[in-house]
Amino acid sequence: TGHWEVEKTSWNRPIEESSSQKVLAFQDRYINIIQKDQNHCLGSYVFLWGHKQERTPTWYGLLLESGEETEMIDMMHFLWNDKWPDNRAPQLVDFLLENQRSIASVTLRENQVFSSNVIAKDPENDSLTYKWEILNEVPVEKQSEGGDFEPASDKIIQFDYGQKGDELTFKAPVKGEYRIFIYVKDQNGKVATANIPFLVTK
Repeated sequence: TGHWEVEKTSWNRPIEESSSQKVLAFQDRYINIIQKDQNHCLGSYVFLWGHKQERTPTWYGLLLESGEETEMIDMMHFLWNDKWPDNRAPQLVDFLLENQRSIASVTLRENQVFSSNVIAKDPENDSLTYKWEILNEVPVEKQSEGGDFEPASDKIIQFDYGQKGDELTFKAPVKGEYRIFIYVKDQNGKVATANIPFLVTK
């Protein structure tokens, strides 16, 4: 779903679906549009299989920049082969910042301590590790149009896989627009992703 098609925060930033929500959109569109039209549809492909920074580093690509495969690859494997891959990606059940979801236009106070938590599961019950990041929003004047190059956001806070569990407590950065990202990874190179945009005020 394009960043121009989704709901926005009260400060006009698009709200990205989690990887688990994207999977449902992939499935619905494939079954009800591509598969349904056997008379005219010759086949299908995924336009952005790799990695792409556009509004966020996770919006469009099916792989992370570091190479991990998202749930969307599992779904395309299922739709194209009529069976799941041997190992499937973790799935996100819920992701909250100060007990609010991404749709809530979350506002935090500068230098105050806040928490975020995620609930995830794995189809094979693989052990999961968690990576948290807080990134600046890409300034509006640097955002790409029509898929052109867009610079990556600055990392404000980053914890590597395994350093933190399914909950993060952090001090809000200085006044500005940010996103908190969660990456939930199994031990087989599969990952689930989500982010929540938030505004920091003084």
